[in-house]
Amino acid sequence: VLRCGLGRPAELTATSRLLGVSGVQFLELAGLGTGTWVAVDRPVYVVVALPPASGSGPLQQIAAVIAKTLPRREVDVPH
Repeated sequence: VLRCGLGRPAELTATSRLLGVSGVQFLELAGLGTGTWVAVDRPVYVVVALPPASGSGPLQQIAAVIAKTLPRREVDVPH
């Protein structure tokens, strides 16, 4: 499942651990029963939910499309 234009995730803080995939910074949302990742360095937040056993391939493919389509910006964290 891919969703765009959601609000900033409450889990995104100045100390959040981010994962860089194909030039896109993702925040993992734990405890949702799926592999849920939020692209946090684009003009809109993009949420990707994948089956836990899907591996890294699908996230890499989606990240490549995000990197080509949406310009990068600084990660917006509350101060």
